[in-house]
Amino acid sequence: MATLSKEVDENGDTPTSSTYEGEVVFVRHNVTEEKQENKSIISDRIGGLFEKKQIALFWGETRSFDPKDYDNRYAKSQFGLLKKCFEHGAIVVARYENKKDGAIIGEIKSDGVNKEFEPCGSVTLKIVHLENARNEKFIDHQRLIFSPGRQTICRYRDQDRDYIVKLFKRETLPMKVNSLHPSQIEVLCYEYMAHKNLVDGLLLPIGRSMEAVDIIGIRAEPKSTIKVVAQVTCQNDRKKIKVKAERLSEFGGKKYFFGPQEKSVFVEGLNLELEYIAIEKVFDELLKVPEYEELIHEMIR
Repeated sequence: MATLSKEVDENGDTPTSSTYEGEVVFVRHNVTEEKQENKSIISDRIGGLFEKKQIALFWGETRSFDPKDYDNRYAKSQFGLLKKCFEHGAIVVARYENKKDGAIIGEIKSDGVNKEFEPCGSVTLKIVHLENARNEKFIDHQRLIFSPGRQTICRYRDQDRDYIVKLFKRETLPMKVNSLHPSQIEVLCYEYMAHKNLVDGLLLPIGRSMEAVDIIGIRAEPKSTIKVVAQVTCQNDRKKIKVKAERLSEFGGKKYFFGPQEKSVFVEGLNLELEYIAIEKVFDELLKVPEYEELIHEMIR
């Protein structure tokens, strides 16, 4: 059975109250192209999986959970990860295409997995029953909207893993900037810029697929309006930070680079025309402002 253990980070702090030793995975239930011939049947069955708090892999007619019984490399990978969940235990977040407002969170216990096979059109469902499962709404836990990958089943990593473990245990993450999802940090950095009158409005949505910048806005000056651009990163890799800073510097207008405090030296040493602002500073300063304090608490809950 998966267990919980205490760990201490490099600063001597306990990053979370406990560290889960099992797998932490995301499972997606969609009717993909290869299932179109069974679309109606499978779509109805996906609704049933949600109601019964089950997960399932849809892959051919094979009645097996063993990756060795599948020739397809993708299938081997999917069942390989599921096998690790059986062996070590897992906390699972499952989303279902006909349930748009939330997800199921539950666990697979390594000391006794309840699983079964069920015919569904031309495929056989490989079904696993989740234990201690419940429905969580996206409106209450916005970070559940983010999926860690495009695969049917994939792992959560880093701070997302900690968040899912805490949510399952009904605990709260520490009130620190690294408890936030990167997309939430982007939003917080924009709010900081607005609070400090560094920007008056957005020209494009925050983040998205833009590589060089995360925030593009404008600021009104006495005699003109200037463009404002910003890059937000949680990266610790010096080379990647350097590349991001250099790409940002190619833009016109006023430029801001938001990143970890201890990595500021990487950017400041490049002598680029941009201002470095630590994400820790953003977090700490906004936490002292009542309306932003409420926002941050809602993000971390």
